[in-house]
Amino acid sequence: MPNAYFFTMVVCYLLIFITLSISMATSYRRSFIETSGGLQNVFSHKVFCGWDFSIATVEAATLKSKNIYNELK
Repeated sequence: MPNAYFFTMVVCYLLIFITLSISMATSYRRSFIETSGGLQNVFSHKVFCGWDFSIATVEAATLKSKNIYNELK
């Protein structure tokens, strides 16, 4: 009986791994291969992914804020 639990978990992990692999491959194909390496939604990427949360000082935050503002102009 203990082997049944082990093999059940192995099968579950393999199924999850295969599902994630197929999903990531589809996403990669849609994002990079079909667009020929070009970026889509550049504005939303700059707005939602532009901030670095490891900024420790006020001066660095001000500089990063100005940098994002200039990129959006």
